[in-house]
Amino acid sequence: MGNYHALLAKSPAFYAEQAGYEGHRPPPQWVLDRIADESITGKYDTSASNICGSCFQARSVNGTCPCDD
Repeated sequence: MGNYHALLAKSPAFYAEQAGYEGHRPPPQWVLDRIADESITGKYDTSASNICGSCFQARSVNGTCPCDD
C-alpha cells in the first residue's frame, strides 16, 4: 500500500485518474480573451499611449512606428 500512496503523491496524472477526473479543464475565460485579442492585434499593444500621433497606428514592440520607414 505504501507504493500506491507514493505514486499518488508523485504523479498528478495518476492522482487525477484515481480521483475520477476525466479530460482536461478548459482554460479560464480571461485566457481565451487574451488569446483572441493577441490574434486580432498581432500581439501589438493597442493602448492609447502606444498609438503613433502622425499615422495613428500601433507601434511595434521595440517602439518603432510603421510611418518611420
